[in-house]
Amino acid sequence: MGFAEKTVAGLIAITCIAMLLRMALGARRRQKLDNAVLNFWQTAKRRTARMYRRQATKKEARKATQEILQRMRQPVERHGNVISPKAFKRPDKQPDRNDGEV
Repeated sequence: MGFAEKTVAGLIAITCIAMLLRMALGARRRQKLDNAVLNFWQTAKRRTARMYRRQATKKEARKATQEILQRMRQPVERHGNVISPKAFKRPDKQPDRNDGEV
């Protein structure tokens, strides 16, 4: 008998013993046990979903950070204390140079 078969057989034996013990309990204790198992199951499910969402959020944040760093590496044009990225300028338009002429 392999390891997987022994593991499955052990889980089935534990489940059968737990169900036998549950049947031996009174109605009130059985209800408390059922509620405790249900609460444990819901908590485990919520934590698993939260962990999955956290990993997805981290992945999105990492991607956004890389995009920002890539944009920061692009050349910029400075006018005093104003920084104008060239990515925002239209390629077909020449910069407006209004040197006080009206």
